[in-house]
Amino acid sequence: MKTLRIFLLPIATFVFSHSSAQIQQGSWRVGGGASYTHASFESDNSYSSVSLSPSVSYFPIDHLSIGLAFPFSASKGKTGTGEYSNSRYSVGPQVRYYFPFGKWAFFPEVIYSFGKTVSENSGFSTGDPVLYKTETTFSAFRAGAGITYFLNDNVGVEGIIFYQNNEQEVINPFAVVSYEKSINLSLGFQIYLNRK
Repeated sequence: MKTLRIFLLPIATFVFSHSSAQIQQGSWRVGGGASYTHASFESDNSYSSVSLSPSVSYFPIDHLSIGLAFPFSASKGKTGTGEYSNSRYSVGPQVRYYFPFGKWAFFPEVIYSFGKTVSENSGFSTGDPVLYKTETTFSAFRAGAGITYFLNDNVGVEGIIFYQNNEQEVINPFAVVSYEKSINLSLGFQIYLNRK
């Protein structure tokens, strides 16, 4: 057992203390993730959505990045004789802490964003076309964990799995509050700008 500890101690020390240049104090991180969804249902119903999550962050100390995220999503769908589309814009603080090991780094992440959703629904009422437009405000809390693979000193590719909780309030025409909880997977890349 003592021999095993003597063997593992130098490896563990290197793996967990290795500080990658990408995530050192004074560096910047710019990038984001993207996801796409498409689904078709019975009766000619369909749904498609694209989500982007650009962000910019600064490392005030080694391994800790603090910055802003700008999540955006757009979706459209068809239900029976009606169609709808949604656009969602938001901004909020993002905190991430990296645990590097070689060319990889594991990180937990938290984002809290505020934004606006614009929805348009069209259909037919008593044979006449009808268009409804609503605007909602929302706040979204997102917490998850991911892993980054550093291709070089300036580029990393990553995958994140996260839980998201949205609270949405309709501005017009009714005061309605709704809640949406989801588990999501995002893939993306980051560019690291080192001070040296």
